[in-house]
Amino acid sequence: MKAAHPLCPYRQIGRVQIVDLIPHLTGEQGEAWLEVMARHFFQGVQRAVVVNISNLVETDNAQLRRLMLYMEKPLKTAFYTNDPGKAKEFIPEYINASMPVLKEEEQTVNHFGLDLIERRRDVVSYKERRRYKRFKVVVPVEIITKDKQPIVTRAIVTNISEGGAFCQYLDIAASLKMVGLGEKPRIPVEMILKHQDFGNECELVKGYIIRVETTGQQRGVAVRFVPSLSNESLLAKRFKGEIDRQ
Repeated sequence: MKAAHPLCPYRQIGRVQIVDLIPHLTGEQGEAWLEVMARHFFQGVQRAVVVNISNLVETDNAQLRRLMLYMEKPLKTAFYTNDPGKAKEFIPEYINASMPVLKEEEQTVNHFGLDLIERRRDVVSYKERRRYKRFKVVVPVEIITKDKQPIVTRAIVTNISEGGAFCQYLDIAASLKMVGLGEKPRIPVEMILKHQDFGNECELVKGYIIRVETTGQQRGVAVRFVPSLSNESLLAKRFKGEIDRQ
């Protein structure tokens, strides 16, 4: 897919594309935005698309209907908002089983599953890949920086091995909290991994952030585990068949 036009911002996590709606999807500005969307984004068959309405302030019915026509093309779709009230205010008639509203990372993982996996975001070095097993999984996570002024954010683990994890943000506001840490912060963190497949059990993992990545509006953090995951880890057991699914 071609690079996004300035009027048509979108992000990507794995194979899931995120369209961030402009605040005022109305009038000439909204019409111009939709024209750019049709030309530069909604082309061909797309696998998975999220419409982020977090910044939406106003819209009109005609332009919203046109956007929903575009959203009939992707194979899997959803709305996202960090403000649940906006869904009731702007899009109540468009919410259904195939186009749900996602408000939490757990819901996003349940809806999109392995489409969120990032295959090119390894935390461990090339030499270490033979030593550490990579797990084919996406997991909701809470990240807590252990600094003078702790930062708590929720993200999605999209690439993970016994040695570390790469986490991406669906919520732009949450990701902005991490940008100020710099590209190579080396800040200790605690991560609470949420294993939804096993009764929502949680696992505490410690490590440190080795880099913060920014690609357009999309942001993610790479965390090195210290120590690396042991055989007693819920995640390790999960993929070695040592836990029965609940």
